[in-house]
Amino acid sequence: MLGGLILDATAKESARIRASEVLILGTALTMRSPKFREGFAKYGVEATGPHDEGARVMTAGLITELQLGKAERAAEQLGRIARNVVWTAVQGHSLWCV
Repeated sequence: MLGGLILDATAKESARIRASEVLILGTALTMRSPKFREGFAKYGVEATGPHDEGARVMTAGLITELQLGKAERAAEQLGRIARNVVWTAVQGHSLWCV
């Protein structure tokens, strides 16, 4: 239930600030979840994980590192992935969510 509330609040805020697309970075399950896409689509925002398989695999591994408390390196790497994906594939107002 809490996950649904967080998803809804994040999707609403994304729409409020006029983000047209949101990059979802998380576990493999999260990045391919239709629930996330549907939750954002309800507010007119497109949500997607990285299209590149290598970026998806690396992201999932970095999320595991974050869960194990190895935050500094993982957070830095996730930032690089997000910047790379956003700058190379997305136009308009975009956000990324971890």
